[in-house]
Amino acid sequence: MGQQRQSGIELLRLLAMFGIVLSHWGGHGSWELTPDNTNLINKVFIQLTQYFGEVGNCIFVMITGFFLASRDSMNTKGLMRVVKDVKFYAFTTWLLVVALGFVKFSITGWVLSLLPIIYSQYWFVAPFLLVLVLSPCLNKLLLAFTDKQRKWYFALLLAIELVLPLIFAKTVSSNLGAFVLFYSIGAQLRYLPELENKLMRYNKGLTIAGFGLAIASILLLDIVTPVLGFKANLSMHFIGRFSILPIIGALGLFLLFSKMNITSTIINLLAQSAFAVYLISENPNVYPWFWKRVFDNIDYFNTSYMIGVALLQCAIVFVTCITIDMLYKRLQKLIEFRHR
Repeated sequence: MGQQRQSGIELLRLLAMFGIVLSHWGGHGSWELTPDNTNLINKVFIQLTQYFGEVGNCIFVMITGFFLASRDSMNTKGLMRVVKDVKFYAFTTWLLVVALGFVKFSITGWVLSLLPIIYSQYWFVAPFLLVLVLSPCLNKLLLAFTDKQRKWYFALLLAIELVLPLIFAKTVSSNLGAFVLFYSIGAQLRYLPELENKLMRYNKGLTIAGFGLAIASILLLDIVTPVLGFKANLSMHFIGRFSILPIIGALGLFLLFSKMNITSTIINLLAQSAFAVYLISENPNVYPWFWKRVFDNIDYFNTSYMIGVALLQCAIVFVTCITIDMLYKRLQKLIEFRHR
């Protein structure tokens, strides 16, 4: 019997996806960012959910790099599993919402649901698949680097993906470039356990710094931008995808969870359905109406318990999506068993 995978990283995978769901709650509802700071705590929390989402994205790709770092060939099985799940959920979700009357039938919608990857129905999927395809080359490249070359490699990626976007509105930064950076960080921690052990002493500090600076930057800019007459969205400047703060928070969490000495069949099983939470809840035929008609963040914005409601609503979405995917996987196994 093979050794069961440690569950620390799998637990982190689940928490990362919950953070992503929170970002959808905060980003797709009716609430809009304005200079008004009347309900500042709730305002900062909704803004902070976007940081949770970016940290979650970073963690997801970082974990992929960590587990694929030792492979010298493409993980074809994993690649095809992602493609299969994307196609299944894109079409069946569209079919269901059309049948229930939430979305009107159209030929365009039908085609988009059949070809979700080609037409980029999920922003995350295309760069993620490209990273999976490029992973053997990235692994060989990272292994071949000298210490000096490795430093230049990461310095260049950090400059392109994180530094330039803070200075200029339009740069050569891209989702693919950011994902290559996240993957490389995860792979590097696998290649150099001594580096991971060295960084381990800073795991709590990195986590606190990442999240603390994110909160501080939002709060400070929320207060300053109305006074200076700047646009309200400037307060999100330091917590976006092309910023160093999500990486700091993600790295700290990864270091914390990677050394957790826990083994749980349940956690490992649930983590297998984590990606499906994104595919279902962020389906382009679902999120435009769901987060406004079912769980709208504006409904509780002026209350003292909005944060609790947000966590509860996202937990309902999270558990529902995981349950759906577990039933789907169970059905798959039954069909495969009967056709043997």
